[in-house]
Amino acid sequence: MISPEERAEMEALLGALRQWMIETDGLARSVPEGAGAAGEDEPGFVDVHSLVSELTALRAEVRLEARGTKTARERLEQTASAFEAGLDRTAEGVLDAAARLETGVGGALERLGLENDRLRSDLEQAREDLAARVLDALFDVLDSLQRGLEASLEARRKVRWRAWLLPRSLFGGLVDGYEMALRRLRRALADFEVAEIPCLGGAFDPERMRAVETREAAGAAPGQVLAVVRTGFERRGKVLRPAEVCTAAAEDVGAGDAHPGNHVEEREP
Repeated sequence: MISPEERAEMEALLGALRQWMIETDGLARSVPEGAGAAGEDEPGFVDVHSLVSELTALRAEVRLEARGTKTARERLEQTASAFEAGLDRTAEGVLDAAARLETGVGGALERLGLENDRLRSDLEQAREDLAARVLDALFDVLDSLQRGLEASLEARRKVRWRAWLLPRSLFGGLVDGYEMALRRLRRALADFEVAEIPCLGGAFDPERMRAVETREAAGAAPGQVLAVVRTGFERRGKVLRPAEVCTAAAEDVGAGDAHPGNHVEEREP
């Protein structure tokens, strides 16, 4: 099937041939008689048959050239299409890889942040637990020293006039030793921002205190703290150990286990 380009070339050639034949016919008529035979042997003379043969060969050559050009153009278009398709696939692959990388990195960073927060929380909790155990041990030591000081003072009161039979520095050394140890321990607790919960003479606070005994007290307001059975401690507003107190008798002092006539709870030394 002839393409439009080939058809246009053929029509142009036929038009040129037609014009040449017209011009040749006019030239032949203007030549005198008898000159034709000699002209046939002159170089450059072309008859109609040769011209048609040449035109036919030229047409075939043009057709082959047009077909070759068309084939090359089609191959070039196919190559360009394949290149564009490959480029699109490469771009999609790069975008997919970038998206997967971004997702993987983002997920890894998120997991790393969560793990870091968990480790920080665990470390802080471990510190709090360790501090709580250390402070509990210090509180027990403080209680023991306080009981030893009270026992020494009580023993000195009971001896009274018989004290001259004992060494003079016996009770004084014990009392001074207990007081010195208590002062050092309280300073150490103060360095950790640990303070005793003030109770004596104040109103009962159920969030910071625990009533272990109630008794009648003349002139005392209901729920007023009459004595501290065991010292309580707090740190930065957080109660580390509630204070155990004795309160003045009342119908309701804010503690379910505090009633008149209750006795001090027994505690391990």
